[in-house]
Amino acid sequence: GGAPSFPRAATNAMPAQPPRAVPPTAIDPPIQPSRAPVAPVAHAPAPAPARPSAPPPRRSEPAVTPSKARGRVVVIAKSGADGPSYPLTDTLDIGRQEGHLIVAEDPYLSPRHVRLVFQGDKLVLRDLNSTNGVYLRLSPADRGERRGTALPKVGGLRDAESGVVLEDGDFVLVGQQVLRLEVLGDGAPGDPLSEHGTLVFGTPAAPRYARLSQRSVEGMTRDVYYVRKAETVLGRESGDVVFTEDPFLSRRHAALRLVGDDGAPLANGAGGRRARLALVDLGSSNGTFVRVRGDVTLRAGDQFRVGQQLFRVDLDADRVG
Repeated sequence: GGAPSFPRAATNAMPAQPPRAVPPTAIDPPIQPSRAPVAPVAHAPAPAPARPSAPPPRRSEPAVTPSKARGRVVVIAKSGADGPSYPLTDTLDIGRQEGHLIVAEDPYLSPRHVRLVFQGDKLVLRDLNSTNGVYLRLSPADRGERRGTALPKVGGLRDAESGVVLEDGDFVLVGQQVLRLEVLGDGAPGDPLSEHGTLVFGTPAAPRYARLSQRSVEGMTRDVYYVRKAETVLGRESGDVVFTEDPFLSRRHAALRLVGDDGAPLANGAGGRRARLALVDLGSSNGTFVRVRGDVTLRAGDQFRVGQQLFRVDLDADRVG
């Protein structure tokens, strides 16, 4: 497929102020907008966050007292350094117009986009029916159950890699590319086409396990890429699906790998076995993200993306089980 021509991502945007915070007890009305990044991407968060400026956010009321906080949500700056942080109490909503933390000029945020809520001693990430979704960055500790289903751990990975088994219809974010996975079956080639009893001449059939549809800012499918082998590498310079004009992709960024029901790689294809596809980060600089389905339990250090914003969750060990 052709290289994308999306506008520059939020890494090149320099907002005048970081997101504003509102105390959890005062959701409505939201505070007045502050300046936030506006650089667009393809109907989804940009691959790298905008860096908040140095001045701390202003609050409409006194901040939550530290004794009530059970952790913090930290803005990840352009450089990868920590930006402003906000206390996590029982519930924290993030949105463009409503919630406790408002980023008014991020056009890819829904009015009330995402909620972080404690359920007992667990912190849950919940998409509030947003337009562009909530994307969780893969981490080496990822398991299928973090996405709402009891899937096995993906086996055979190096320490620098991470993996999660995908489902039909999942959205993947790598660099500026928003890709939708459509599972096609066991990879068996289709039957040859014939017309009036004559076989159609053409390129020999090849296995097709799935296809990736590139989603554009117009809401349309731009290009389609087929997953035909045991490993399909996505990257900027090297791999099977290459986006040469995306500066936020690593040279070899991520891979889709065929795995069995037990999570073990299928090195030579499905071979008659039921195959699943695992998304693996290949040690990329900007990370590999999967759009969450349902509630997801967060761990300390997890990162998630909403709109053009990248956040990290820090949890207090003595307050969270």
